[in-house]
Amino acid sequence: MEESVQTFGQTLKTLRKQRKLTQKMLAEGICAQSLISRVENDEELPNALVLQQICQRLEVTMDQLMLSQVEEITELNRKFDEIHTHFIQTNYEKVYTLIHDENFINQLQLEVDLQRYYYYLGSCQYYAKNQNQFAIESLKRGILYTYGQNKSNISTIEIQMISCLGRVYGESGQLEEALKCTRYCYNCLKEMPNERKTFELVKVAYNYADILFQLKELDLALEAIEEGFLLGQQFSSYYYLKELFLLKGLILQKKEKMLEASEYFELAEMIKKIENG
Repeated sequence: MEESVQTFGQTLKTLRKQRKLTQKMLAEGICAQSLISRVENDEELPNALVLQQICQRLEVTMDQLMLSQVEEITELNRKFDEIHTHFIQTNYEKVYTLIHDENFINQLQLEVDLQRYYYYLGSCQYYAKNQNQFAIESLKRGILYTYGQNKSNISTIEIQMISCLGRVYGESGQLEEALKCTRYCYNCLKEMPNERKTFELVKVAYNYADILFQLKELDLALEAIEEGFLLGQQFSSYYYLKELFLLKGLILQKKEKMLEASEYFELAEMIKKIENG
């Protein structure tokens, strides 16, 4: 039996649903919702400008959409999901191995995909390989793919990359640059609507608080930590909770509040035990 081939409209509908977008969400700012409906029903084709904007929102190339390459797109997303799972678990050595797979690299075509690749690469170079200069170069390269291209909103991945860059600057002794990057990202986080926030942004609050701690701005650091706690609670997430507890303990220790500090050190140890199973 021959394998069935999806039409252009069917491909668009499949990708839209994979991205968890309604027709209204996909159409917003691009075209009428009714046009998306007609396209998905193979009753009409969008013009080149509308098609380009739809592709950007779906994070696919025009060739992939026009050639109905759903399986190729799905496979790449599956690989990115696997990489991200290990990344969240701070298994950076595994991430480093996965992103160096030649087949995976050859599938990277979109700027957003290349940006994610360099975010993971730069993070691994910093956390796993202690290659700070290489990490700075990779993160800068990734940021430049999309950042500053007259966009109305900075994306969450851009915020995470700039924040990570600030962290590496701090580790390299460049505290002025570190503060500039992490403070900018923290302010973006504070101004971001709740519906756009993700649990990964807790790390942004932590990075800023850590630089403030190094600069002995203890009260400001505590404020950033509290913001991280609130964001973690919003998503019922343990992500970077251990690090926040530990940093708050160190700050309280500096403020000579030893009893409170010990409580946060104990909480950090509890989270560590939970993570280790």
